[in-house]
Amino acid sequence: MPAAPSAKALGYFHSVRFADGEKLLFQQTHNIKTVAQFAVRKLMIYSTQPANLVIRPATVSDAATLARLRYALRSSTGKATEPEVEFITRCAAWMKTHLQEPGAWQCWVAEINQQLTGAIWLQLIGKIPNPQDKAENLAYISNFYVAESARGGGIGSQLLHTAIEWCKTHDVDEIVLWPTDRSRTLYQRYGFAVRDNLMEKILKDDDIQT
Repeated sequence: MPAAPSAKALGYFHSVRFADGEKLLFQQTHNIKTVAQFAVRKLMIYSTQPANLVIRPATVSDAATLARLRYALRSSTGKATEPEVEFITRCAAWMKTHLQEPGAWQCWVAEINQQLTGAIWLQLIGKIPNPQDKAENLAYISNFYVAESARGGGIGSQLLHTAIEWCKTHDVDEIVLWPTDRSRTLYQRYGFAVRDNLMEKILKDDDIQT
C-alpha cells in the first residue's frame, strides 16, 4: 500500500499545534482572514477556560454524579423510558463496579471549584494477536458529556485530548465513536473522520422473520 501523502505534498506549508493538542495546517489556498479568525477563536477558548479547571481520573465517589450526567446526555437525545431515579440508581451501581475494579473501562472527569461538570468514558478493546506491525488494542469513546452551563470554555477539548493521550501510551491502533451532530466538528478537529471500511448492523431494525 503506498504511503499516505505528506502535508507538503498536499500543499500545506505551515502548521501550529495548540496547547490542547489540536493542530491547524495552513494551506496555500487558505485565506489569511479565515486563519486569523480560527486563531482568535482558540485564544478565546483559552482565555475563557476556567483557571481552576481540573481534569482527573474518575473515582468510585463520582459514580452518582456521573450517573446523573449520563441521564442528562441520553435524555437529551431521545425520550427516556426508564424513570430517572431508577436509572440513576442502576447506572451508578454499574459505574461503581467499573471504577473500583481496574479493567477495560477508563473515565476522566472535569471539575470546576470541585464540582464535576463533564466526563468522558473510554473502553479498551483487545484485538486478536497480529503478526503485522500494528497496535493490538482498539479504544471506544462513549458517554462524552459536558454540562450545558459549562460549555464553550474548552472543557470538552481538554477531556478529549486527555483520552487521546492515554491511548498513545496503551498500544491503541484506532479510536472509534458515534458522534452527535453537535460534537462532530470537535472530533474532526482532532483528526477523526468517517471511514469507508467500517460497517455496523443494528439488530433492533432487523426484519428477518424467525
